[in-house]
Amino acid sequence: MQMTGMTSFTVTRLLSEWEQRGIIASHPRSVLIKDLLGLRTHGKGAA
Repeated sequence: MQMTGMTSFTVTRLLSEWEQRGIIASHPRSVLIKDLLGLRTHGKGAA
C-alpha cells in the first residue's frame, strides 16, 4: 500500500466495491481478477 500512496482503508473500500461489481473475487490469501477490462476501467479513477 505504501507504493500506491493509498491508506489501508482506501484499498479495502476499493476491493470491496470491485468484488460487489463482480470485477474481482477475494480470498484469504489471494485476489482473483474476473473482469480485466472492468478492473482497468474502474482502476483508472480509483485514487
